Amino acid sequence: MSNPITPVCRYFAASGVCAMGEQCPFLHSFAMPQYTPRSQRMCRNVSLYGYCKYAGKGCEYNHSISPLDTPGDSALPYHIPEDTLPLHGRQLSVSAPPNPSLPLSAITASPFVPSAASFTPSNNSPPRFPHGRGRGGPTQLSVPIPQASTPPRGGSHTSGRADDRPFSRPQLYKRNISSLFMNENMRQELLLHQRLCMPTPPDDPRARGLPRTIHMYHSPVSIDTPSQHQVPNALGHPTDVYKATSLIDGDSVVLYKVEGLTSTGDTQTQVMEKWKQLLHPGIVSLRECFVGKEISDQSSTYFVYDYHPGTETLEHHIGGKTGPFTEPVVWSFVCQLASALSTIHAHGQAYRTLAPSKILVTSRNRLRLNCCGILDFANFDHSKISAQQVEDMVCLGRVILSICCRVPFTQTANPTLQAPPPLPIANSDPTASTTSSSAVNIPSTHTLMDRLGVCYSPELCHIVSYLLSPTSIGNAPNTQTANDLLTMLSLHMTAEADNLRNLDDQLQSDLKKQLECGRLFRLIAKLGFITDHPTQTFDPSWSGTGDRYPIKLFRDYVFHQSTEEGNPVVDLAHVVQSLNKLDFGSSEQLLLLSHDEQSMIVTSYADLNRCVEEAFNDLVTKATKS
Repeated sequence: MSNPITPVCRYFAASGVCAMGEQCPFLHSFAMPQYTPRSQRMCRNVSLYGYCKYAGKGCEYNHSISPLDTPGDSALPYHIPEDTLPLHGRQLSVSAPPNPSLPLSAITASPFVPSAASFTPSNNSPPRFPHGRGRGGPTQLSVPIPQASTPPRGGSHTSGRADDRPFSRPQLYKRNISSLFMNENMRQELLLHQRLCMPTPPDDPRARGLPRTIHMYHSPVSIDTPSQHQVPNALGHPTDVYKATSLIDGDSVVLYKVEGLTSTGDTQTQVMEKWKQLLHPGIVSLRECFVGKEISDQSSTYFVYDYHPGTETLEHHIGGKTGPFTEPVVWSFVCQLASALSTIHAHGQAYRTLAPSKILVTSRNRLRLNCCGILDFANFDHSKISAQQVEDMVCLGRVILSICCRVPFTQTANPTLQAPPPLPIANSDPTASTTSSSAVNIPSTHTLMDRLGVCYSPELCHIVSYLLSPTSIGNAPNTQTANDLLTMLSLHMTAEADNLRNLDDQLQSDLKKQLECGRLFRLIAKLGFITDHPTQTFDPSWSGTGDRYPIKLFRDYVFHQSTEEGNPVVDLAHVVQSLNKLDFGSSEQLLLLSHDEQSMIVTSYADLNRCVEEAFNDLVTKATKS
């Protein structure tokens, strides 16, 4: 078997010198004809393009086509096999006439136009020239050129291989458009909150019979149902609830109108000031308290709280639940309520109205204590603070029992146990239940504890028994406090903190997406100011001339594209991508085409960014002078 012929180095063949020297794997000697002077070698431009614009202007190579017609008389120092030349589809430029010595078939040949059609080269074609692009030589290529056809916009181009296997370009990763914006559920929730916070028009049925202004708040509307105007068990006075808007800062607030309460001295004012200073994420903040007669002739006391749209009371939340709450949700409720009570007790106060009807539930099972300070305004006694704090702990146990067993809060009244069991057994023996029922003041209480033990862990049952223990009421020593409860809930408080951090990460991610939306909105606003601006006194054609004209074409490129059939292209991903490149000032170039296809501009995003900034600054300058 003969050894393969080593080709001659292209650099040595062209100039007689190769910079790689002995490390070059190609031949540095001519085994065939001697080195040919440049005047006898074919010009490369003539071989590739059919003419040379430097002919007669300093080009030292031969521009005659006659050597191409006789392959045996090649002017090249070595012979290149015909099939080793690479095929390069090029569209010939017509800006300069071709050499008149070219054959007529070469001059009148149709230019190569890429299309969606495919063609298959010869199966026996050898590989391409191994040392880069081949030089022109005595060869003629005969390749069937497909009919030129313009593919539809957005179509794909395919080509065949030598073995007729289909070839497809690898698909690029495309981001889902939803990944560019915040979570859709959160978006709908925030839109609902925004709509609920908007001031209500005067013709709203809920505002019928109400004044337009109450103290420093306008547009009040009732957010109570007619059945809610009653004497609540927790407050002891008839109460009406209104939503209004502050005249000072425009925030939405809630007005609690409590009938039969009047200010009796400075003590009430001092107590209300302490409640106004108490800030906690689990407590609805009290803004102010005032007495007025805007709605009725009788004086009523108004308590102003922050407004949390889209909330419901825990009582309604329990009633609307079809199944039992999961234990992680219950532990979250316990941790939130215990943290809020601990803050209230640390400030030397007592909540006194802990009941499901006075606890608000927002999205993601967020709890907030409502109506803080109303009973302290009615009757405040500093000497009873300790006993009232103990009663808060008992009411917390009753609330947990009501949540877990899904029973009304009134059915858990006075559910104190004579002795707290260490850890209740999940499935109690019926005989033992009958025996221990004598230790309970109300027989139904033990039944609720048994139901609690069936569905939930012994640890949760022990917490409820701890809160309902009689050692925390009456004249017995007060050993059960909110701080002690937080110590017992340390592991669950850690899990609650982890969940809050995860939620914080999610909100930060959505906030970053909205930050991008705000940045793009400012850019779109600039484009809107610049493009198609009405007639300017300083220049009537300002928006369509100079650096503003490419901006107008870019606006059409982003928003006004259409298919070959004339249908509009609605591609939000294209809009976001193009605007991001413009705002960043990318060096990537793009082709801008007018609607009549008479104007064509090739520019970069960086140049467009500069044009936008200069045009907008020009507008701002003109606006400040007027």
